[in-house]
Amino acid sequence: MKKLTLALLLVLTMCQARFAEASPVVFAESIPLETDYGSSLTARAPQVWVNMINSASKTLDIGEFYIVSRPGSAMANVVDAIKAAAARGVRVRILIDSVFYYKMPETPNELKKVPGVELRIINISKLSGGVMHAKYFIVDGKDLYVGSQNFDWRSLEQIHELGVRLSIPEIAANFTDVFNSDWAISQTGAIPAPLPVAKHPITSANAVTVSYNGGSVAVYPAFSPASFTPGGLDSEIAELTSYIENARKSVKIQVMQFKAKGGWRVLFDLLTRVAGRGVKVQLIVADWTMRDSTAARDIKELAKVPNISIKVSSIAPYSQEQIEFARVEHCKYFTVDGEMAFVSTSNWERAYFYQSRNAAIILKGAAAAATAEDIFRVSWNSRFAKPVVTEAPVVPSAVK
Repeated sequence: MKKLTLALLLVLTMCQARFAEASPVVFAESIPLETDYGSSLTARAPQVWVNMINSASKTLDIGEFYIVSRPGSAMANVVDAIKAAAARGVRVRILIDSVFYYKMPETPNELKKVPGVELRIINISKLSGGVMHAKYFIVDGKDLYVGSQNFDWRSLEQIHELGVRLSIPEIAANFTDVFNSDWAISQTGAIPAPLPVAKHPITSANAVTVSYNGGSVAVYPAFSPASFTPGGLDSEIAELTSYIENARKSVKIQVMQFKAKGGWRVLFDLLTRVAGRGVKVQLIVADWTMRDSTAARDIKELAKVPNISIKVSSIAPYSQEQIEFARVEHCKYFTVDGEMAFVSTSNWERAYFYQSRNAAIILKGAAAAATAEDIFRVSWNSRFAKPVVTEAPVVPSAVK
């Protein structure tokens, strides 16, 4: 009976996974080993990635910050899937940032040698002082994945991440417009004038409505930076600030870094302002943010504002080995009023919105917001998330 029960559970789990991925919207988390992260409403990124790449029959376009694999990892399975796709005749194009390529060229060079794979390096630092920080791939021009996960074995096993799979051809086409523009820029080394125009832009004005988890969700993309994004597409920072500015009840944010670097305090001031009119703001940041003394000071000051609650996520080291650049909260998303979810590749600093290539997916609808808020609930209540410790206010001595 026990064996039968376990077998039945396995079948039900497999059926649930297939059903979830049949939806036009799938939220996918990466869960660090030995942690309590992970919503029951989300799929797991390693399986989603391999399934998507295995389904490719014509094209696979990959736009990433960098690529790092290691033998025996979940990322090794992804690399094998890319090679298999090329072997069956899929045209594979890979675009990565120049900075990390020169630091970690091994896996990109391995893929570059595969027949059917073309890999290019883009130097965004020369264009705008930023990096190619977006993380997405497009299958057959119609199936899209975008989220916080880098193409890094650590992102699939040792870091908390969130992305979305969208089987929505209209939105995948907009990402193809951006990919093609950046692909050309990688060869010319210059931003074209005038900028290309997206063929059929999907924006807040004509979002695509799909069914998700029993509800209707309107979906559209937004991109950073405007300086070299194809015309007609929405600006990420404009959409982000607009939703938070118009919040009525709640804003829940989970992001790795939140810094007023260079004196850019737009988002700090925005949260202070909405909290001042009674909106409940909850924010989770990674402990990496707090390593910067200026950022730590700003976060502690923000935590003193009425209606703002902040927790810092510090994920314990992995028991089996010390892993550099891992064990961190790396999600980049927020919800507003339980009515929309905003899933991004951007950290909350000016350079990510105005200098670096990034992308976001906006999902308007309570069903999508409910999934994102369940991810937030698990993270907020995790044993790794602790309230910010703020210094007691200084009481002025009596005037003598």
